[in-house]
Amino acid sequence: MEKIIIIGAGASGIITALACSQNKKVILVEGNDKIGKKLVLTGNGKCNYWNAEIESSHYETENQMVLEEILTPENIQNTYHFLEELGVYPKIQNGYYYPYSKDAHSLLALLERKIKEQKIEWVPNFKVLSLEKKKGKFIVKSVDKTLEGDKVVLATGGKTYPKTGSDGTGYDLAKSFNHTLIPLLPTLTNLICKDKIATLWENIRVSAKVRLFINGKLEKEEQGEIQCIKKGLSGICIFNLSNKASRSLYLNQTTEIEIDFLPEIENFKTFLRKRTEQMLNPTLEDFLESLLNYKLMFLLLKNAKLDKNKCIQDLKKEECHALEQVLKHLRLEIIETGDDLKAQVTSGGINLNEINPQTLESKLEKNLYFTGEILDVSGDCGGYNLAFAFITGYRVGKNL
Repeated sequence: MEKIIIIGAGASGIITALACSQNKKVILVEGNDKIGKKLVLTGNGKCNYWNAEIESSHYETENQMVLEEILTPENIQNTYHFLEELGVYPKIQNGYYYPYSKDAHSLLALLERKIKEQKIEWVPNFKVLSLEKKKGKFIVKSVDKTLEGDKVVLATGGKTYPKTGSDGTGYDLAKSFNHTLIPLLPTLTNLICKDKIATLWENIRVSAKVRLFINGKLEKEEQGEIQCIKKGLSGICIFNLSNKASRSLYLNQTTEIEIDFLPEIENFKTFLRKRTEQMLNPTLEDFLESLLNYKLMFLLLKNAKLDKNKCIQDLKKEECHALEQVLKHLRLEIIETGDDLKAQVTSGGINLNEINPQTLESKLEKNLYFTGEILDVSGDCGGYNLAFAFITGYRVGKNL
């Protein structure tokens, strides 16, 4: 009987094991004492595992065309149906899919039960030290144990949240078979600003539109709640810009975030005139106090060098322009991102040109496969990364 060794019992490794044909001997090894350790952290423990809009535009990779061959409608649909067959039932909110319980532990318990039912051999506390191939067989070694298999799947994840076991081991194993890596960078993380205002606005939350500019060119924009943190910005909107920002910083490109604190107001000059008339010539403080967080209001006025007590009608043309700029186009230079301890996902990884997009088998080493975050694919917030782990895991499992 053919023996399959899956290294890594995270989301993609578990689904790979469960999707394998019944006439295979499947061994699932994990460096931790439990499976799915990172899985239970997703969505703040609620486990956002899927999204209504799974498509390549929500992912970053150096090889978009290969990614599109992986994320075909057929692969997406078949994977989702497989999750349904396992018993995963969704609660859908704004296109985000959660287990109906909204508890990651309940999903993990279901997967653990399925592993037992399918009699998959589960080897905990197996920290892989080396992977080699001899006479057509893969040899997987830990400190005190050696396994031999006909095929190996690297489902080791990235290198964020290293306490969960995602410590980058899989990249070294892949490189031992001459695979190359797209540079590994943290993503879905906070951004650190150079500007002084960011040192003063900690603990402010505000709805806004944020735009990412790289070398002066608009690259991406998001809208929703942002969190002002010490020296920077956080929140889902910022996380979704951090992938491109992280890569541009790595390339030493000028990286800037522009914030629109009044995104619903399209024509600021018209809004300023009408509101001033309605309020009978308010001061700047009067004008802004019901529009913005009070602390943020004073910081923005100071940044624009405007007196809060000055009446709107007394503003000079250049002062009106400065007000519009600080409210609608506050531009901040980004100098770094959160590190691997703070980031949710690793950007970069195994070059997609080195895998077969239909089977996810290595083009460099027969019977070696890759799933999930170890590949050069990183998605937006909203279930995209877990979905990719499930899609690739299912695809590999069905091809083993």
